[in-house]
Amino acid sequence: MDNGTRYFLKENIDIMNNREIGNHLDKSPSSVATRIKILKLTRRKTLRRWTEQEDEYLLKYYGSKSLETYPDDYSEVYQR
Repeated sequence: MDNGTRYFLKENIDIMNNREIGNHLDKSPSSVATRIKILKLTRRKTLRRWTEQEDEYLLKYYGSKSLETYPDDYSEVYQR
């Protein structure tokens, strides 16, 4: 891996996920993950793509509702 690629990885690890980095570098997400481990890089915080409300909804309804019963706009997810 050249220095430019290392620099890109170090600069973007906290703002891009492995898929996005891989797309930019023409590498697979698993290749990016391996390189992150080899370089001993860590993310300052986890990149969350789901909200806590969506997590709660999934935990509550996983396996108990068919896909046809999920709301199209997921508004039910945000109701408390």
